[in-house]
Amino acid sequence: MLLLLLAATLALSYIYPQVSAYVRSDPISYEEWLSTVQVHYRRWTPVLRALGLFHVRDTLWFRALLALLVLVLLVSLADCTDRLLTEQRIGHTESFYERDSIGFSSGFSAGETAERIKGAWMELGVTVRDRNGPGITYLCAQQRVWASTDTALTYLGALLLVVALAVNARWGWSQLGVQMYPNRPVYLGPQASHRIELVEASTGLGNAAIEIDGRGPLPIGGGRGSGSMAYSYELTDGGGPLVSVTAWRSSGDSLAVSEYALRPERQSTLLLAFSAAPEDQTARLFILPEEKVVVRLEWLNPEETGTESPRFRQWVFEQGGQTLVGTSEIAASGSSTMTEIGGVTYRWIVSSHAVLDVAYQPGRWILGAGAVLALSGLAMQFVPRRQAWAMVQKNGEGTAVHYRDRSAPGDLSLRRAVAIALSTDIEGTLW
Repeated sequence: MLLLLLAATLALSYIYPQVSAYVRSDPISYEEWLSTVQVHYRRWTPVLRALGLFHVRDTLWFRALLALLVLVLLVSLADCTDRLLTEQRIGHTESFYERDSIGFSSGFSAGETAERIKGAWMELGVTVRDRNGPGITYLCAQQRVWASTDTALTYLGALLLVVALAVNARWGWSQLGVQMYPNRPVYLGPQASHRIELVEASTGLGNAAIEIDGRGPLPIGGGRGSGSMAYSYELTDGGGPLVSVTAWRSSGDSLAVSEYALRPERQSTLLLAFSAAPEDQTARLFILPEEKVVVRLEWLNPEETGTESPRFRQWVFEQGGQTLVGTSEIAASGSSTMTEIGGVTYRWIVSSHAVLDVAYQPGRWILGAGAVLALSGLAMQFVPRRQAWAMVQKNGEGTAVHYRDRSAPGDLSLRRAVAIALSTDIEGTLW
């Protein structure tokens, strides 16, 4: 039940967007993040925030659930391990046979009775171990007894899964929508200590390659993520063409270019990123403050991404956007392209950019080991195994046999072999 509750809780963390702990630690960054989320959830945003659904794995109730589950799994694992160790012993006290056991009586001597039982079990192909004591003989038959560890492996795997979740929740982080431009490093993580740099990207969004802390390149295929150590990287559909533009007058004087914004910052070179995502706009605006003109650049063939080179159209308007100065078409050719409108020369360089989702999961190897153990334990439940114990001791004029077994449901072969070996009436035996 606790595992089902944990699964439902984890499902919530995938249904709702999650914010990293280090973003929440910065009130300004957290409010900026919430403002982007509020566009989608609107008036439900305060309720979801109060319930902690934007940071499920960092809430107190999630940690309490993990702690309770760890306690239950540890107790269950200890109990299961103790039972396995007990069952591996040959000799047991009479209390061991008080549960699910059968009593046989034999007219043979204790030694001959033990040999008959041992021989009958060995004919079934099981391994038999014995131990002799004063007036008593202990027997243990086993076949594929290694499969009896299935429950312990399942508990151990589940425990590792929970520990991995706790480690990732405490020390892990993720950063979504990381904008990557060629040869421009980006620093990520709580201390901005993780450096990644885009060294190659295709306009068709099919693949990209990045350098990680100066090592690489690491290829990242579209539609699937790539991992390196405890980090994972996944391409999103937010990438596309990246256009670099510089401008100068016919006299040769350089002109500043600025984004079309409330407080534009003058730059010598401006980067315009276009995205193939369906919800994104295919046009960008920028201004030349000294010339008092507005330039509109539109991506003409976004639907042909991956099949042909991107093409653009440039419009130049006077300030206010009422008077058209001129237009020109730009085709990506692998090198710079020039256009001249209204006495201004524009230099265009078309490349590609990528948008990545980056996650740091220090418990990913623990998570993988836990999943393997848990699945192995579940698979081993279908492996048939046989295990039986017998205590043979003299009882007056005859011999008493205490018998107990653990086998697949309906498998009475070991029990029947004992009854036949001792010439006991099978019909009268308690099954």
